[in-house]
Amino acid sequence: MVEIWCVVERSPSYEVSNLGRVRRCLPGVGTRVGRLKRHVLVRGYPYIGLSHKGQRRFGSVHGLVAEAFLGPRPSGYHVNHIDGVKTNNRVDNLEYVTPKANTAHSIKIGLQRLDGEHSPNARLSENQVREVFALRKTGEFVTKIAKKFGVVPQTVVNILSGQTWPH
Repeated sequence: MVEIWCVVERSPSYEVSNLGRVRRCLPGVGTRVGRLKRHVLVRGYPYIGLSHKGQRRFGSVHGLVAEAFLGPRPSGYHVNHIDGVKTNNRVDNLEYVTPKANTAHSIKIGLQRLDGEHSPNARLSENQVREVFALRKTGEFVTKIAKKFGVVPQTVVNILSGQTWPH
């Protein structure tokens, strides 16, 4: 793929390429034209600081690439990495999606799990669920099991019936 450069709208002293690189395009104090910007990782995503007219702004590299080559981001949308690699900021790996589609994509490709104790709604760990089954097998009452783990009896019933924790 041929590298194409486009000026960053919010900070016109810099250019971003379709390969996910950022460089200086206007002279500045302590820097030179053409110098590639280094990034820092924030939650695994490359971020850079851009200076323009005395103001310093920070932005994600994937956000800058998407704005330059995909156009303005629609309100409420996220930039999604198609291959799931947060550092792959090539334009052909980026797309605008809704937050719901972004989460569904991350689950589909295995970046995020929502089953078992990984669920944000989980009240018990996997070991505790195993203990629930073991206690019930010995004849323990559902209400007593629920009290032991600090949950309502319906939670225990849902576990035992396979409605929750089906695996």
